[in-house]
Amino acid sequence: MIWLAKGQQGGVVGFGVGAQKNDSIIQIHVEGNVGNLYGGFISRCNCGNVPVVGLLVGFRRNELGHTVNIGLADDDIGRENQIFDLDIQDQAFGQGGNNLAGCIHGLIVTDGVGCRRRYRPENATLERFLDVQTGSTMKLATWNVNSLKVRLPQVLDWLAANPVDALCLQELKLPNDKFPVEALAQAGYHAAWAGQKTYNGVAVLSRQPGTDVQVNLPNFEDPQQRVIAVTLPSAGGDIRVVSAYCPNGQALDSEKFEYKLQWFAAFEAWLADELKRFPRLAVLGDYNIAPADEDVHDPAKWAGQVHVSEPERAAFRRLLSLGLTDAFRLFEQDEKSFSWWDYRQFAFRRNAGLRIDHVLLSAALVPHCTACSIDKTPRRNEQPSDHTPVVATLDLGGMMHKAAPGPRDEPTLSESDGIRYLHFDSVWVQGAMRVKKPDELVLAYTQQMMAWLLFLEPSRKDTLGFLGLGAGSLLRFAHKHMQARLCTAEWNPAVTAICRAYFRLPESKRSTIDHQDAALWVRQPDQVGRFRALMVDLYDADALGPVRDSLEFYQDCFHALDDVGVMAVNLFGNHSSFAPNIERLREVFQGRVLELPEIDEGNRIVLGLKGPLLDVSVAQFLDRAHQVEQVYGLPAVQWARSLLSQLTQDARVRV
Repeated sequence: MIWLAKGQQGGVVGFGVGAQKNDSIIQIHVEGNVGNLYGGFISRCNCGNVPVVGLLVGFRRNELGHTVNIGLADDDIGRENQIFDLDIQDQAFGQGGNNLAGCIHGLIVTDGVGCRRRYRPENATLERFLDVQTGSTMKLATWNVNSLKVRLPQVLDWLAANPVDALCLQELKLPNDKFPVEALAQAGYHAAWAGQKTYNGVAVLSRQPGTDVQVNLPNFEDPQQRVIAVTLPSAGGDIRVVSAYCPNGQALDSEKFEYKLQWFAAFEAWLADELKRFPRLAVLGDYNIAPADEDVHDPAKWAGQVHVSEPERAAFRRLLSLGLTDAFRLFEQDEKSFSWWDYRQFAFRRNAGLRIDHVLLSAALVPHCTACSIDKTPRRNEQPSDHTPVVATLDLGGMMHKAAPGPRDEPTLSESDGIRYLHFDSVWVQGAMRVKKPDELVLAYTQQMMAWLLFLEPSRKDTLGFLGLGAGSLLRFAHKHMQARLCTAEWNPAVTAICRAYFRLPESKRSTIDHQDAALWVRQPDQVGRFRALMVDLYDADALGPVRDSLEFYQDCFHALDDVGVMAVNLFGNHSSFAPNIERLREVFQGRVLELPEIDEGNRIVLGLKGPLLDVSVAQFLDRAHQVEQVYGLPAVQWARSLLSQLTQDARVRV
């Protein structure tokens, strides 16, 4: 049985499946702050006009925010397609947190039958955000000043020479009553700050006054002043700016390192909530993490130390997987670019540093970032901070950008004959999973999306790209059968959340998901030459043609492939978009395009090949197909035979 609900208390839509009688589940998503609720008991509740007693409640967090699972003790409270309200009147929770009160409106009971049916209550929507920008440049900077009392003259001098719109400061090392409000005001800056004597302390200095100030992480009890967030006005709408001083960690075997990892977990959860509230989000600060070896002057020397350990870097990658992007790596940078140098052993003079100060931007801001650089000038000052500023420039003019999903992007579920299906507000199936065999590719077109295996065998060193998550079918299959790194671009966090909840999305260090528009994601400079294979499956609720199919998009995909690589794209053979897409693909891949036979509801998988020309015998090609079929359990021989008419010249396969 499928239960759906729309919550009045900040809620949107939730999903739940109860397969057994008297064991139904309602999973209600609540975006509002309801506290940390781990489990308990609702003593009185009216469901429709029927009183229900003894509802068990479980609580967890995911990308969508808060989710409440309610197990209904009485299966007779609803009938198919009945709409009623769930009025929670009184609660007594087993483990603390605020009570969840109010009325859950628009509950619908359905029979859960039929893979082509959609399930969504009337008027249940996700908020839509549109940024209408008018034309303005905004500069954001971060600087760990290592004592504002000592470095205030340097900060004022730097602001006079670099009049940024916002400067995030870390390590103020002074109490609130000693903060230099007047000196900064005379320099033309408003300030929001959280001070602490001797240690820590953060601030945001801004040309315009900030609002909605948040100090520290609401989900992590901590006396140390490490986070402050403010909302600043800008062209086209507000931008949420966060200044963070992340823990150092001291040593890998210390309690402070455990504290660092716990703090980052809370930071990640809080940022996930901030991204829902503020699609235009910039998170600046001293992260005390060098994300990659290229951010370390001597990786071998630093091995086994804080700032570079795998747990720390994994925590940083999880922040990126929320949909944030390292602005510095959007652009080509000089080698050995660092933001921190030890005071000892002439480290700055030798450029023996680390890049641990970062500007992370949400997907709504990434397309507007025109530059990001490290200003080493202040590090040459007398009595400098050991850190130096990092500056990002945003051009907010000239476009209207859809920054978050709208109502028709809302994922819905159906289930039939042991197969769970994903939809986007329509009858069209966007993906599927066999519940008892989640790693199996159920739909024929998803199997054909793996036809690139006829030409390449991925290794542990390779990276595979997935543009569009769908129900996670391709990602699950690749994760089980291959050792390559897996990178996914999925612009809708709700899709990722529902895949984690209902489609067994693999959680692995090898797999990352970036919540970005695929066209913007594949265009980024750090994607060039990255992927051995790209699998492109980008459709909306109407499923009439791919939502990203311009010549420029395919050119960016081509450049994102390794010197030897293959792209597989899902098209519709019986749709008017098919012929123009084939023309664009042939232009980009210099004619090296292969079309597999049409299957399913008109799906037509097309392959584009990049690299040296392939010239093998028909027997060798079929041998490879047999090998793929044996190793991966896919109908590769059938694919190979269907392609031979496009490939064979003089009894040889040439492409």
